[in-house]
Amino acid sequence: MVCRRTPQEKHMVKHSAGKAPTLEERLRDKVDGLEADLSSALDLMVRVASGQQSVHKMGEWLSLNYPSVREKLPVEMRTIPPQRG
Repeated sequence: MVCRRTPQEKHMVKHSAGKAPTLEERLRDKVDGLEADLSSALDLMVRVASGQQSVHKMGEWLSLNYPSVREKLPVEMRTIPPQRG
């Protein structure tokens, strides 16, 4: 499974000097996150299609990264995301 920084964590690292991010910086963060998600999703899809990864793992990735999609998955692919403290 691919782990990545949340947009909030990226924001804290990039903008720790105390300045509010510009619109351009916020959009760049969003694009970077979407590119990372797409790359991870395609990589996982290829691994599932080639038999290197289980369909359940694909459901786990979707459940954790896109909780709103979880209910649309077949029951056997659903994973309940961990509760954050």
